[in-house]
Amino acid sequence: MERSIDKQSKAGFDTGAVMKVVGRMWSLLFLIVLIVVFSSRGVNLFTLKSLQNILLASIMVMLVGIGETFVIISGGIDISPMYVVGLSGVFGAILLRDLHAAGHPDTIVVIVGFVATLVISILPGFVNGLLITKLKVPPFIVTIGTMSIAEGAVLMLTRGQHISGLPALAGSFGNSYLFTHVGKKGFSFLSQPALAGGKAVGIIPIPVLILALVAFMMALLLRRTVFGRHVYAIGGNVQAARLSGIPVDRVLVKVYIMAALMYGFAGMLYVMRFCSASPTAGEPLLMSSIGAVCIGGTSLSGGTGTVGGTVIGALIIAVLQTGLVLMGVSPFWQYIATGSVIILAVFFDQFKSRFLKE
Repeated sequence: MERSIDKQSKAGFDTGAVMKVVGRMWSLLFLIVLIVVFSSRGVNLFTLKSLQNILLASIMVMLVGIGETFVIISGGIDISPMYVVGLSGVFGAILLRDLHAAGHPDTIVVIVGFVATLVISILPGFVNGLLITKLKVPPFIVTIGTMSIAEGAVLMLTRGQHISGLPALAGSFGNSYLFTHVGKKGFSFLSQPALAGGKAVGIIPIPVLILALVAFMMALLLRRTVFGRHVYAIGGNVQAARLSGIPVDRVLVKVYIMAALMYGFAGMLYVMRFCSASPTAGEPLLMSSIGAVCIGGTSLSGGTGTVGGTVIGALIIAVLQTGLVLMGVSPFWQYIATGSVIILAVFFDQFKSRFLKE
């Protein structure tokens, strides 16, 4: 009898442990299942070109999603990337265009333009943080206001048109690869396959490398620093965080600045890849980025989440969309599929909070 009880309790313990593992890793498991399903339907996602396309398609979603991860973990929400991405990219592109037209060296022009893109992106984040912490305005309202201001500013700057006439160096850097295999000639470093001739194959796109470095640094910042621990504490219980001596207002201002910096990186990479800037570059990113955050396991109630989870969430969206395109599915069904996965992620988040508590 005792042995039977021990076996049952052991089995129960094992089941609980499995459920907890599934709860923590469900997004990665879902990504694997998604790839297997598409592969079974004849969609090959494992070619070098397909993998590169998936990564390139998810770069901006990942960057905006990383910024949203910090905000949502802290218990807030940020709607402003819809136009902060476009505003920062447009501002940097205008500098690139005008400095290039004035005859300055392209290398200096590109450096100045890219730095300006990041600097201008910080301003909306700083304003968001101040209004939220000092005036106690809800984040949703503040960031809607910031989004509207950024929209008006970017449309005044561009009159709704793309910014072009940028130096070729800006676009060439965004379309280069860390290594390019040039047939019998071996490998070349920092070059474009289109310019290498023959059957040149690019390996590790520069934008992907930049994304990997940024994501790694932001993950370390969130998980391995005092600042990161403060962000989790504030999202878990803001009053308890204040009573424990955490400078809540200062941390939240930094959170919104860090998020806006990620939006600036997204705007910069858009300019690098397309050698132009669009005032509406950030419009399709808001829902996808928040969806990636939710799919990746960050709780909308705050206090939990990881950068790695957001990266996986963005990959799930990119794989889903790429796989459906390769299968010839209508774009309308792609929106439905993506929305369904986001709803599933939020449902699973609620399931975890109710049934998988330690």
